[in-house]
Amino acid sequence: MFKKFQFKRTIYAALILGTVPYFIVISLFIVSFNHNFYDSLVISQTQDHIQLLSKTLNKKIKYILSNAETLVNIYIPLLEKLDSETGVPDNALTLSLLASAHGHPQIASIYYGMQNGYFLEVASLRLIKDSSVFKGLGGAVPDHSESFVLEISHLGQNSAEQVDEKWRFLKSDNTFTVPVAAHKTSYDHRSRDWYSKALKTPDLFWTDVYVFASAPKEVGLSVVKIVSDSTKNTKGVFGIDVTLSSLSSLLSTAKMSPGAKTYIIDSQDRIIASSCDVSNIAPSDGHYQLPNINNSQEYPLKEAYLLYKAKETKEEVVFFSHQNISYISVFDDVPKNLGNGNKWQIVSIVPLDDFTAEITNRHYHMCCLLFFIILVRLVFSYRLARRISGPIMQLSDEANKIKDLKFDVKNPVESKIIEIQALSDAIGAMRTSIQAFSYYVPRTLVKKLLNQKHAIHVGGKEKEVTLFFSDIVGFTTVSENVPAEKLVLQLSAYFEELEKIITKNDGTIDKYIGDSIMAFWGAPIPDRNHDFNACQSAVLCCGRLEALNKAWEAEGKPVFKTRIGIHTGEVIIGNIGSSERMNYTAIGDSVNLCSRLEGLNKLYGTNIIISGSVFDKVGDQFFTRILDKVAVKGKSKSIKIYELLGQKNDDPAAIIPTEQTQEFVRLFEKAYTLYVTRQWREALNEFMDIDKNIRPGDLSVSLYIGRCIECIQDPPPPDWDGSNHIIEK
Repeated sequence: MFKKFQFKRTIYAALILGTVPYFIVISLFIVSFNHNFYDSLVISQTQDHIQLLSKTLNKKIKYILSNAETLVNIYIPLLEKLDSETGVPDNALTLSLLASAHGHPQIASIYYGMQNGYFLEVASLRLIKDSSVFKGLGGAVPDHSESFVLEISHLGQNSAEQVDEKWRFLKSDNTFTVPVAAHKTSYDHRSRDWYSKALKTPDLFWTDVYVFASAPKEVGLSVVKIVSDSTKNTKGVFGIDVTLSSLSSLLSTAKMSPGAKTYIIDSQDRIIASSCDVSNIAPSDGHYQLPNINNSQEYPLKEAYLLYKAKETKEEVVFFSHQNISYISVFDDVPKNLGNGNKWQIVSIVPLDDFTAEITNRHYHMCCLLFFIILVRLVFSYRLARRISGPIMQLSDEANKIKDLKFDVKNPVESKIIEIQALSDAIGAMRTSIQAFSYYVPRTLVKKLLNQKHAIHVGGKEKEVTLFFSDIVGFTTVSENVPAEKLVLQLSAYFEELEKIITKNDGTIDKYIGDSIMAFWGAPIPDRNHDFNACQSAVLCCGRLEALNKAWEAEGKPVFKTRIGIHTGEVIIGNIGSSERMNYTAIGDSVNLCSRLEGLNKLYGTNIIISGSVFDKVGDQFFTRILDKVAVKGKSKSIKIYELLGQKNDDPAAIIPTEQTQEFVRLFEKAYTLYVTRQWREALNEFMDIDKNIRPGDLSVSLYIGRCIECIQDPPPPDWDGSNHIIEK
């Protein structure tokens, strides 16, 4: 213990490392605490701000959609009261429609299409970006015009024939220009998707996104509703268009930082609108398809959305990193059903560096200052170490001499430092006492007592380990037919082979109980792979026993069949016993459960049963089969149990299930799933097919056939989860 202090540089290091690291740790803790505190504070405030902004946008979007619905509901009664013979809106109603279109920037147009072929559309000129719409007018629009009225009438005409588009423009004095026939068109609203779908429902209906006919490059969606007369006959359909570009403009005006992006997405994973450069303008050929999140180049959105969808509980806040940049994203549902169950969500994504960069920069400078202070502190600590190292080295040499029972002292240590002087006096007193003690007790015994590092005492601690119980099937019957001396030799050979495998895989044999073995992994030596090592040992033990049985059978000896139970859980482990006699062992509820698992092999006709806690950790590394969900005797809480069939590797000593066994496992688990989901008739058919064609006479299959019949005849209560209480040990 003291030899490492014989060199001055070692005592220097000990003294320096005894002071400087504390200073470094405390300093780093303060810096880290401040950094994390302010980071957390900024992130929390950023999250609150994003959520508030998202709620505000949500209200605005809801207002836009609700406002369009409100306008539809306002004008429907007015249209229903129009002259039933023609039903064409008069100038007063048309002016009212124009005022509504002009007063709501998000509305692209308002229109009314009748069953008789008449179509009226009003809109603001600000949304017409393509002058080709006015090609029949030579592109000329009257000065000071802000709105237009478009009329197309197929009255008395075949719907396939072309008719004139008639344009009127609203002048500044609220009067209309003379109608102008722009050009011939074959447009018939009755063939449009919005019209045909509106006729199928009496309620308000939101269409999917499409390219508007009056503004060929504008994309949006429409809210429509049928107009009926007093006899409930359909007169036509009234609708309002809302542009996606207006929604994108709304999002772009609400950016909270330079790198922030906001999107509207729907339940079909499509990007409806965006504050960035996701275009909502249709190409010149009129074919347009909304960008899909999964195929888009918006990688932060894609990453955030995948994480959001993967969460079992849809939390509205998601933190993630993309290309070494940390982001915070907030998902907020728009409380509107936009037809066919389509729902919108507002997604706000903000790089955290937009808010934490300044804090990070300041902490960088603080760390540089801290590094300089540590260097200064190191120099002073080194000088202090030199002043006190000499006396301590002398005292170290004296302690080593006392341990070797050498009591001569050449130069007693004298120091002005109170603590060093006190230590010198204590060592002097110890020297005198041990020297006197050595006069009465042999020196060899004194040396042994001095070298004893600690005393053994009764005690234990709680720890997670993997437990292993094995038992030989029918050993009592075997022992009745084999002479005792031969049976002991064969049993010893059996224990010898299994012990080699267990200890080689870092297991500890606790005890032999008759023909049974109790072992555990994870103590006294820590083992991070204790559950894997236990399962591997079980598989190898069965493989080794198979080879032994072949040799024993050839020699005319009885063969052994072993049943094994494995469970991972908390136990109390340590020196258990009295002050006179003790044993290093494990006790607790998990030990009893593991013992019960070993006994359950008899019920299911299996060799190795593992608990769900073992399967959850290493199930992907072994061939397994779900057996049941049971509450063993003495337990009210049920657990899942599995049969361990083999290890997924190329170890020649391990048992690898045959293809037929693997097919049996697949069919069994399919039938078991039907059983636990209350599909007992289907499960019964599957189990009976397995019993007839795959594995006749299998105990576990026969067990479930009986259970299925029982459940069909007397169904369990609704809260039944497939658990079974085992009353036998």
